[in-house]
Amino acid sequence: MVYRLIIVLFFTGVFMASCGQQDAKIPRLTFGDEIVISYHPDSAKRIVIRYAEEDTAYALKTYYYRSGAKFMSGILYHGKRHGEWKAWGENGNLMTTGHYINGVENGHKVVYYPNGNKRYEGEFKDDKRVGVWKFWLQDGTLAKEINYDEKED
Repeated sequence: MVYRLIIVLFFTGVFMASCGQQDAKIPRLTFGDEIVISYHPDSAKRIVIRYAEEDTAYALKTYYYRSGAKFMSGILYHGKRHGEWKAWGENGNLMTTGHYINGVENGHKVVYYPNGNKRYEGEFKDDKRVGVWKFWLQDGTLAKEINYDEKED
């Protein structure tokens, strides 16, 4: 009888833990050797994956321009974007940052002009724009604000 109770409690705990939502925080991981999974036509590396040494569910995926400059990079969790992703212009300037949870855009998004000024920024929730988004002209002048909570679909 006691063993049955222990077994039932164990499996109930396992079931409840597996039903919980995945935490958006990414653990600090050290990444192993680089695996080139795609090349440009001129044989320059195009897409590189580095799996976490202690957890192969996590990988760092990086895309490159033909020149070898980094284009985009971020964490994959079971093959889906998870955590912060960044993209750069070929000159190395940051062009965008965004946040994902299990492949769905959630969190703060910022997009920049090539000169480094912000182009627009706002929040995503479940792949949809929410709250107030700000849009700027290339010279840094605020052009407009849109409240997506008040906007009809």
